[in-house]
Amino acid sequence: SDPSKPRPDYDLEWVHGYQAQTSRQSLVYTATGEIAYTCAAVGVQYDIATHKQRFNRHAYTNIGLQDDAISLAISADGKYIALGEQGKRPKVIVYETRTMKTAGVLKGHKRGVPQLAFSNKGHTLTTVGLDNDHRVITFHWSSGNTVHSAKGDTNKIMGVQYAPDDSHFITVGVKHIYFWFKNRSGFKKKRGILGSRGKMQTMLATGFTPGGNALVGAADGSVYIFDDVKLKKIVEAHSGPVTAMFSTGTEILTGASDNTLKVWDAGFTSSSHEFSFNSGIRSVHAARGKPILVGTNESEIIQLDKSSGEQTLVSEGHFAAFHHIGELWGLATHPTEQKYATCGDDRTIRVWDATTRRELAKASLEGLARAVAYSPDGSLIAVALGGRLGGKEDGVEGAFRVLDAETLEVVHEAQDSEQWIQDIKFSPDGATLAVASHDCKIYLYDVAGGYASKGVCSGHSSYITHIDFTADSAFLQSNCGAYELLFWDANTGEQDPSGASNLRDAEWATWTC
Repeated sequence: SDPSKPRPDYDLEWVHGYQAQTSRQSLVYTATGEIAYTCAAVGVQYDIATHKQRFNRHAYTNIGLQDDAISLAISADGKYIALGEQGKRPKVIVYETRTMKTAGVLKGHKRGVPQLAFSNKGHTLTTVGLDNDHRVITFHWSSGNTVHSAKGDTNKIMGVQYAPDDSHFITVGVKHIYFWFKNRSGFKKKRGILGSRGKMQTMLATGFTPGGNALVGAADGSVYIFDDVKLKKIVEAHSGPVTAMFSTGTEILTGASDNTLKVWDAGFTSSSHEFSFNSGIRSVHAARGKPILVGTNESEIIQLDKSSGEQTLVSEGHFAAFHHIGELWGLATHPTEQKYATCGDDRTIRVWDATTRRELAKASLEGLARAVAYSPDGSLIAVALGGRLGGKEDGVEGAFRVLDAETLEVVHEAQDSEQWIQDIKFSPDGATLAVASHDCKIYLYDVAGGYASKGVCSGHSSYITHIDFTADSAFLQSNCGAYELLFWDANTGEQDPSGASNLRDAEWATWTC
């Protein structure tokens, strides 16, 4: 066999990041003491002590997710985790936290499964769909049998939770609260009664006191406390929407978009502790003998010591900063060291150690970042700025920055294009920096000459998507949105109309076109 060829199959070794933008209460401790969460179509379990990850990953098989996981629930004993995916015919995967093996596959929803909850005894799992009726299905998950299926509400359901005695569960969402009580045929739905004191609004989180009173976190920052289905009391808990809630059995934790986490007594009458974070709270969880586990809107995983207030950053990564949308775009490997750089729509550039699997450095940028490249000697990193997010331009358009690769300090900045940059590359000899823009042009800069212009490649009929240098740094090839493949002199920017034939035997430094 030829050892220079890559293996036809690969094993996942590490995942940077935690998916917090489209799911809440999706960061938990398992019975093994690991931290569990999701990223893309993978269930991740991370052991802090050994700095190792394990995965439930069976993509494109009958026992694995085929699309992104958008929800997670853990059984009360921490032995099983359920993952709900998005997609036309989404599955729910239940796996064992000790072995990471899939223990059950559940079907019946459409478009996605954004909410999940195990019963406290662990035998049943209630799931919520993204269809027009937001159907609520309760499964006996080990057998796959459906216990009950009914319409939820035409408005989106934002939370589901079982009462401590499993006699009923609650679903909350956009302008609705429902209590689902067990009966012989499954469950009977009753609407929560607010009376004159309550305001029906978007309800984002739910839980129960140890005594069985339902708690509902509202968009105005208050928590509604129920006696059976009737509103009993309203507590002004936070100054922003209550987005996360968890009961330890003796205390209740609430997190909100006001960047605070509060610890309440079991009856939810008073708060004993309040902690501030750098961004909104998406998940709170606790386990005996463990610090409070906190997930933030910026995809940070944090352990909080309640006694001292000390916060330990366990993990961080790129995140969707604009209305829960956005992507990681740029990736470049260091030419000689086990490092790589990434950039994305969260306006950051990050450098990672491929050996230790830890973040080495991070810097903020003035806008969306869609491409990144190392210089051949690894001393510089070039970052391309601009892009559209949510249908709008965001931040600096058409600029680029050159950073010191160690400090991430800006050593040069420039802008000749008014539209965003999709690709950026140094020539193999390090003499030229090529910047490919959505204005259909490629800008060439003299690196040693203070990034003076060497020429502009003009001739594409659509925005530039990819560029490659020849190994001798003399020529460029480029693709555009119109699927054209054009060739250029890398020193002058002049087009070579016969490039396809003239360069048919050329060696290319990269091959992305």
